[in-house]
Amino acid sequence: MRGAGCPGLPDPFLEGTGDYHWRKRLQHQSRIAAIAFGEIIRRSGQAGKMVEQLGGLEFNPEFLARMNCSDMIFDIIPGSKGDIVDTYKIKRTPNNENMKKNKIMRETQIINLVPDFLGGEYSQKVFSSGFRNNASMFDFINIFTEAAKEMTPAKKLETEEKAGILANWIAKNKRKFNALI
Repeated sequence: MRGAGCPGLPDPFLEGTGDYHWRKRLQHQSRIAAIAFGEIIRRSGQAGKMVEQLGGLEFNPEFLARMNCSDMIFDIIPGSKGDIVDTYKIKRTPNNENMKKNKIMRETQIINLVPDFLGGEYSQKVFSSGFRNNASMFDFINIFTEAAKEMTPAKKLETEEKAGILANWIAKNKRKFNALI
């Protein structure tokens, strides 16, 4: 080890005659650490803001259906929509003049069943609690992250990423959400 307490060698931290390249490398590492830490702080601030936004929005399956989010929601856990439809025996919408309205009603019904069908122990408690008037969109997104805990690491990561995309979309469309209510 150069310096650092070795007898007979100058310590570059204590003496001005230290190795130039040693100091440059330390400066470079410090700058990299500062940049990386700054990025972590910035992203954690964004995540906190998103959690706050999602927590302030009431879980509203009709909004999600009207905004055509069904595919995004059910892409998080492939096959879950079909499983919900089969389990709860949800009928197809009739092909008549109110096709769009019927589709929204059906998608609302299916999305509304996601907490019951996919919700884990903690999500079930949130959505069935008598101490809360309503669940939030944050609670809805949390259903998917809770379900991901039971998956393989690769599938878990994919599920959490897709849930994050949905969360980001909901947060970015908060104004549309508030206009619907």
